[in-house]
Amino acid sequence: MTTRVPPSSRTFSLLVWSLARRPYLPAIIVCALLFALNGVLQPRTLRPESIVADIATYLPLILLAVGQTYVVFAGLALWVLPQAGLPTPDRYWETYGDNLAGVPFVLWVLTGVAGAVALIARLVLGRQLMAVGGHMQSAYQSGLPVPRLRIQAYMLCGLFAALAALCLTGDTASGDPLLGAKSTLGSVAAVVLGGTALSGGRGSAVGSIFGAIILGLVGSVVFFAGVPFEFQNLVQGLIVLAALAGGVLSARGT
Repeated sequence: MTTRVPPSSRTFSLLVWSLARRPYLPAIIVCALLFALNGVLQPRTLRPESIVADIATYLPLILLAVGQTYVVFAGLALWVLPQAGLPTPDRYWETYGDNLAGVPFVLWVLTGVAGAVALIARLVLGRQLMAVGGHMQSAYQSGLPVPRLRIQAYMLCGLFAALAALCLTGDTASGDPLLGAKSTLGSVAAVVLGGTALSGGRGSAVGSIFGAIILGLVGSVVFFAGVPFEFQNLVQGLIVLAALAGGVLSARGT
């Protein structure tokens, strides 16, 4: 005799299956809600020029979060540039904020990053990195070259971190070896918000992109909501903490 499954159980099972296949879906939904909320609080944020300006601001964190998806890595920036505040060539930061073939330069960069992420996800390398992150010992026993894959993960992280540094330099028009230090925790938070499990084996760099945008939108919401300046970091931190806790609980549930 066939047991009839209640519709609610089928819906829940379908939801769990969807989250398992696409862990970045909650990040996209939250990102859309925050974008709409920003528009309600400050309609000017919906203008194309405002969106482009926001992307220019978020792009360094987006790139860093993509790199963090593959592994956590710290550079030798202080050794390379021991003196902060050195100006960059005018042509460099002007190009970052200018248009190329009628399209804002930052949109070209974001499109290139999205394309690279999609390509890596389709390559054998992307699936192998996921397998190593899920269970390193099992991956090794199945014949995967685990040491080489870990090195490649660090190389990907370093590549995206370098691109993030270039974008941050273009956005600030100055060189500072300590400027990116505060983005380390933010990039990890963006990864988790995007649905990637810190324990490995589950996630997507696409989610990390939306996770980074979420962090930027949260800051805008807190500002436009009129929260006093001295409490803005506290409120923003609590919102991010709640979102991270929800992400962790969701990951455990799936």
